[in-house]
Amino acid sequence: MQDTRLGIILLECPFIRSEEVERCLQIQSLGGWRKPVGQVLLEEGVISAQTLDLVLKIQDRRRTRARVRDDALGVHADEQLPDLGEILERARTINATDLILSQNHRPRARSAGRLAPLSNLAIDRCWMKSFLRAVLDSSARKQLEVEQHVNVRLGGSRGQSCFVQIFQDRHGPSAMIRVVPDAVPSLQDLGHGESVASMLDELAGLVIVGGGPRAGKSTTIAAMVQHIASNKPVHVLALDEFHEYTYSGSGLVTRKRVAHDGAAQAAALRSSFREDPDVIVVGNLVGAESLELCMQLASTGHLVIIGMQSPSSVAALERLERGIPGGVLDQFRGNLASCLRGIVQQELVSGTDETRLVLATEVVRPSRAFRRAIAEGRYDRIPILLSFEAGESRSMDDVLMALVEEGRIRIEDAFTRAKDRHRFLITAG
Repeated sequence: MQDTRLGIILLECPFIRSEEVERCLQIQSLGGWRKPVGQVLLEEGVISAQTLDLVLKIQDRRRTRARVRDDALGVHADEQLPDLGEILERARTINATDLILSQNHRPRARSAGRLAPLSNLAIDRCWMKSFLRAVLDSSARKQLEVEQHVNVRLGGSRGQSCFVQIFQDRHGPSAMIRVVPDAVPSLQDLGHGESVASMLDELAGLVIVGGGPRAGKSTTIAAMVQHIASNKPVHVLALDEFHEYTYSGSGLVTRKRVAHDGAAQAAALRSSFREDPDVIVVGNLVGAESLELCMQLASTGHLVIIGMQSPSSVAALERLERGIPGGVLDQFRGNLASCLRGIVQQELVSGTDETRLVLATEVVRPSRAFRRAIAEGRYDRIPILLSFEAGESRSMDDVLMALVEEGRIRIEDAFTRAKDRHRFLITAG
């Protein structure tokens, strides 16, 4: 949920330093909190009246929206805690993607990026025991006892299944349930354009899928795998800790479960050279050795798709070279510039209807200028190239503004994710 406090919104603005906001808050407290912080900011010359007015409009939009969402969702007034089937049904009615079940807490679902309670009652020990008996066989129960966590997949109705992670916290067992459609969504269904699909046309090079937590990276990667399997009779080898989807098509998709550990991932990648893949997929890249192996594969006639936690395309590139020794850094940059096929940097933004998330995607399709910037380590040029180069590349700010103009997302949500926030403040005004 977005913060509605004026001070926090001001700190989101890159043209106001945190030290200035803190100083004005101290002045406000010394005056007995009689003056609004906005007035103090004006008197101290920290902000102009026009900019303050724009920020206050963002604040008002957030407050209004928070009230409307709370009223719209509501909470079920239960006399007894519903069973798992009823909780799943309630989650489906609000298009939830995840359920969180924790002892001594109300069941909650994530809908349009926000956690919402599904009952007024907290889960007790008796309910949790019944839940565990229903979803775990004896082998899984033993694994939970020994390892303190276990993962299972449950079949479901309406063409959906559930991926369940159960773990121990200080109150007892807790569970995170992800609802997974049996059919993998297409790139087009997710909101990706042809520029993303065309990255997969040639079975060679490196494709990076970046984003923050819950940005939909794994779903995009799954859609890429399905796109390849549907259109090419090739062998796709997927390396990940969890495998949520089932694929179809003329291509062969083999999946190897690999722990989220640098040594295990590197071992699986070394083994892949002998397993005859055309495409290698790494759900979440870990460690410098894994990166080196991915680069070797991408440079020797394989298409390599990797997922990364990153806030921007530039940050993804900077993270890749972190840990590369200085003596070989120039060589690494040259190899990366040569084999990179594209970067998909994505965000999921709450839609204007409050019922679903809208995909916003920054796309980098390397031109000669992009490759030169990467080879020289001049990543600061990339935002400029994204803004001014024609072609398939698009900056996140341009995509967010287009979604605002189309009425698909709200300006206050775009503002939070934008790089040039002053541009979005002016639009909000």
